[in-house]
Amino acid sequence: MRKIFLSILILFLAACVPAQPNTIDIENTVLAAAWTIVALTQTALPTINTPTLVATSMPIVLESPTPSPTFTSLPTFTPFPTFTPTATPTAVPFSQTSLRPAQGADAWVTPHYPELWSRLDRSFITTYPYNHFSDFAYAPNGDLWLVGGFGVIRQTPSGQQSWYSIQEGLPVNYFKSLAIAPNGEVWVGGSENALFRFDGREWRDEGQFLPPPLNSRTQWLCYSRNIFGIDFDQDGQIWVANAGLELYTRQNGQWIDFGFPKDLLPNAGGGGCPIGLRVFSPDRIMIARQGCCGNPDIAYHFDGQTWTHDLDLTDFTSHLAARRKEGKAQQYQAGYGNMGNSGFSWPFPSQQILAKGLHPLYGTFSYCSPASLAIDADDTIWINNDYDLFNNASGGFKDLGTLNGPPLEPDFSQVRWIDFPDDPLTIDSDSRFERFSRWFFGYNELGRNISEHLSRESHAVNDYPWLRFSLDESGQVWLYAPEQGLAVVRKDGVASLLPGPAELTLSVLGGVQPLPDGRVAVGSVGAVWILERGAWQKWVVPETTEKFIRFAQDTQGNLYAATDTSVYRIVHGEFQQVHFVTQDVKPDVLPTDSTKPPAYHKRYVEVGTAPELINHDEFPLHYRVLLLRVMPDGTVLYANSHVLALFNSKDWHSFLFEQIEFESVAVDSTGNLWAYAGYNGLLKFDLKVFQVYQGPTSP
Repeated sequence: MRKIFLSILILFLAACVPAQPNTIDIENTVLAAAWTIVALTQTALPTINTPTLVATSMPIVLESPTPSPTFTSLPTFTPFPTFTPTATPTAVPFSQTSLRPAQGADAWVTPHYPELWSRLDRSFITTYPYNHFSDFAYAPNGDLWLVGGFGVIRQTPSGQQSWYSIQEGLPVNYFKSLAIAPNGEVWVGGSENALFRFDGREWRDEGQFLPPPLNSRTQWLCYSRNIFGIDFDQDGQIWVANAGLELYTRQNGQWIDFGFPKDLLPNAGGGGCPIGLRVFSPDRIMIARQGCCGNPDIAYHFDGQTWTHDLDLTDFTSHLAARRKEGKAQQYQAGYGNMGNSGFSWPFPSQQILAKGLHPLYGTFSYCSPASLAIDADDTIWINNDYDLFNNASGGFKDLGTLNGPPLEPDFSQVRWIDFPDDPLTIDSDSRFERFSRWFFGYNELGRNISEHLSRESHAVNDYPWLRFSLDESGQVWLYAPEQGLAVVRKDGVASLLPGPAELTLSVLGGVQPLPDGRVAVGSVGAVWILERGAWQKWVVPETTEKFIRFAQDTQGNLYAATDTSVYRIVHGEFQQVHFVTQDVKPDVLPTDSTKPPAYHKRYVEVGTAPELINHDEFPLHYRVLLLRVMPDGTVLYANSHVLALFNSKDWHSFLFEQIEFESVAVDSTGNLWAYAGYNGLLKFDLKVFQVYQGPTSP
């Protein structure tokens, strides 16, 4: 949605900009008046101190990169009465320092390997699921089994329930399909080839053994590794199919890709997604998929020699009716909330159920970009999926309405800010709210110049998030505008701008963060830029090619900076680093059992194994940094899309969630970590999970 909106916005703004070059002077006169800076008069504001912004053509005195003392009062803005934003501003001088690695070995410089999620104490995890279910079946003994956005539920004929989720040992909370084997084992399948079987005592991971696809066709509209079908043939042999139309079966204890001719699939946008699997034998297989545009569903048939397709879904529909005991047991319609409508009692409290619009299958455009999570001063949880806004202020998660209306003109003296990562939200009333960037781009002249710049570097727009905002404790919004400089919008709506270094272009721009001591940190590729008392400094970190995106500062003035895979601590020109994972390759973790050989097709690599046996490109994980926070007691929290980590002033403790992708992470006032994970719902982690951490040991 963000990309679609930006594209439309760029076209709109381009139409508003005069085409003739000689009109620029007239516009700049208006811009200069709009950007005249007035002195900051809000003396009751804060904890965070705003640095003095000075525009001058005189040489800038360069400061050393040591932390400056905490200001005792809020400095005022120095007006720049003749400032005129231009497409190519005069380059701002800056000092440059190459940071040195800190000497000595401690928790920051020794090799670090994250533990797997399964080794944490799951009693410190609380699950906030969806009451959406995807599939159900009755076992021969009458037990009802259901799967969906909550994990797995088993209900006996007497009404007794068992709920299996991350809290009870499964690594994921979402499943799409299930089947009951002739021997009574229950098999469930979900996203990213999650495949588990329950033998009556524990869940066993079978998805880790599925081989990579023989011939993937990722451009197919429905392509994914979500398992939609599980079945057993007349001999009890297991068959599994995912939405990439990889058809797997297990022979002699080994999983193989049985093969499906991908040229039978419709072109992108030309057909529906697969919905079912029925296997009588290796010579009689049927895969069902939805029709498109009002057309009937399609069936693919295999006769042992060739695949054909027609409209005959009888094999699948009769098999589905038998599994669900149609005519003999209570029936349910798969979907959101339908179990509750049928008198079914969920085993989790109603206040923990996430709103329907947050579910990726039901939310409006929620699949277009990751959702954002924020927690306000009252510990109200806010979630938006780039289109709709939700919170739990009323005791349960409620849909507050759309964010996709016409841009607001907020009354900044009355507006309320919600600090969503990278893009704060403005709330004028109970029903008037939207992302700050939409107001900024829609009504701010600086936004017009940014849009022109983005249109010239459209390739950089795809580097999500394409522009990062930061909200400080005094209620001011900060961002760095490429080719413009550092911008801050006060609570009264007055904006100011300090031109920045020409090197800080959109393609290298990372995050921006005002610090408690009055400095401002801006990230780029391999460097941290510091604005201190009007002077820019560039701190270069050797051998680092990632962007610095998150920043934090402790009470001693130490600066923490985070990339997608690492955390740095910068003190007096020296840095320490802890590196958790390597981007787009299998992560390294400690061996689960050093006496057993590893499974090389897992999404992780067990440390100490022969490197020549490991395919680092198979099932890679991609990481996005989501959180960096220094708590009042000095504890440092870090999170990316698969790793949660804590530094307790002595050791780093971290956990890897290889089958869950976090979309956003936040911290409440008591120190609980909250992580929103799309299909897998919302998870709350008590920080005590790190206290019982075993800690990394030598492999």
